[in-house]
Amino acid sequence: MSLVRQFSSKLRRGKAEITKNPEELRRQNRQRAIHDIDLPRTLLTHTVVAPPHSGSNLRRIYIRTPQNETLAERTYREAYDDVQRWNQHYWNEHNQLFQQEKARFVMANSSKQNLQPLDAKRMAVFYKQFLNNNQKKHWSYNLEWYRRHFSLLPLEFRARLSRLKITFFGSREKGRKNKIIY
Repeated sequence: MSLVRQFSSKLRRGKAEITKNPEELRRQNRQRAIHDIDLPRTLLTHTVVAPPHSGSNLRRIYIRTPQNETLAERTYREAYDDVQRWNQHYWNEHNQLFQQEKARFVMANSSKQNLQPLDAKRMAVFYKQFLNNNQKKHWSYNLEWYRRHFSLLPLEFRARLSRLKITFFGSREKGRKNKIIY
């Protein structure tokens, strides 16, 4: 049952606890979604999109693993997972650096008595400065992202082709059993 249906059914029964803090509600939903999925069994039939990671804000995609997975499909799935892990690592480090520099900027530019958030104009200075300082890093990330994703295309093509062969001609084992080996 989807989270919207669960929440609406609780509202109808009058048992819903309405939280005024949206961040707390998001955290509760993420935790609930993580524990509701039996991942190994679900991956046999469905591709699963996980909740956002707390550090990188990326959603991990777990590709369906068929019971009779071919070598080409496994190679593609493992390469896809490697690309996702690389992407997750980059954004986790990038977001940590961003939060550290943002905290330094806020502390340096706010008065000691008034620790309220800075206004949008003052924060725009920080955002521009952060992007300019990390421009080379972003460019190299984008180029690497394209390189890695384009390298997945032939692997995915081979995986889909192997699945089509199995669909139209049957599994490889059936064909081998019928052949006489001298």
